[in-house]
Amino acid sequence: MSTKEKNMKKVLVQVICMLCLLSSCTGKNNSKVDIKSLGFARELAVVEYRFNNVAIISQSKGEGLTHLLEKDRAMFIEYEGTIKLGIDTTELIQDGGVIKIPKAKVLAVLDDPDTYQYVASKDSFFNKNKIEDKTIKDAIRQANDEQKAYMVGNEDEMNKAQELAEMYIREFVDSVDKDNGFKYKKQ
Repeated sequence: MSTKEKNMKKVLVQVICMLCLLSSCTGKNNSKVDIKSLGFARELAVVEYRFNNVAIISQSKGEGLTHLLEKDRAMFIEYEGTIKLGIDTTELIQDGGVIKIPKAKVLAVLDDPDTYQYVASKDSFFNKNKIEDKTIKDAIRQANDEQKAYMVGNEDEMNKAQELAEMYIREFVDSVDKDNGFKYKKQ
């Protein structure tokens, strides 16, 4: 077989392949996109906020003779953190030509230990009323929970996260299959 014939066969095979691809991609709702197979990460964080927070500890002196000369203690821990809003992509539902997008939620509240600044009342010289590490961690966890509750109650920010998640999913699906004909619906 000559080189010219080989080249003609290659071109013919390429044209047939292109025609097959074009015929399978035309028309609305003929999408072969499966939303679960698109490779989304488990969580789609679309909005991140930095925050400053203060965890407060109030520890009373103990009772009894062993706690003689102890003092009540107070501690403030100022720190910075990040709160992430977005959606859990495992909750995306594809129902024919409709993609149902879950409601936005707080995905994470992360404190930055490198930013901790401690301010504590003075302890007794004779009998220490030590504030334990567990007490400090619990106070920071409680402060983070309060930050999360504040954000969940902030309807404007949650709606903003919802709209951004929907936009990112729409753009991603459209980049995979432009003529997918999907409609997007909030759950």
